Amino acid sequence: MQKPKLAVVLPAVQFVFAAILLQWSYRTPIPRGTELYVPTSRLICRGLNAPALLFSEVDYYFVQSEAAPTWTARPILGFYADDLFFLLGVIVVWYFAGRALDLRATSPRIDRHRAWPR
Repeated sequence: MQKPKLAVVLPAVQFVFAAILLQWSYRTPIPRGTELYVPTSRLICRGLNAPALLFSEVDYYFVQSEAAPTWTARPILGFYADDLFFLLGVIVVWYFAGRALDLRATSPRIDRHRAWPR
C-alpha cells in the first residue's frame, strides 16, 4: 500500500482546522470594555499558519480600494474576503511544506563515509 502524499494531506487538514478556528473566532463574544480584542482561536490559527498572513494583505491592497465591488464587505460562504485569501494562503503554504517533506522522504540517502575520496 502506498503511503499518502503529505502535499495533499497537509493542506486539506490545515484548511479544515483553520476554517474551524476562524468560524469559532467569529462566534466568540467580545468582552465589555475591550476595544482591541482578538479571540484566542484566531490567534492560534494565525500562529499555526503565519506565512499565510501575507495572502490576507491582498484584500487590503487590491480588494478594499475605492473601486472595489460591494460584495467584498459581506461574508462569502461564512468568511470575509480577507479570511478567504488567508485560507487560500493556508493551502499554498502547507502544499509546499508537504511537498518538501515528500521530496525529503524519497530522496536517496548519501553515505557520508563514502562521499569523501580516500
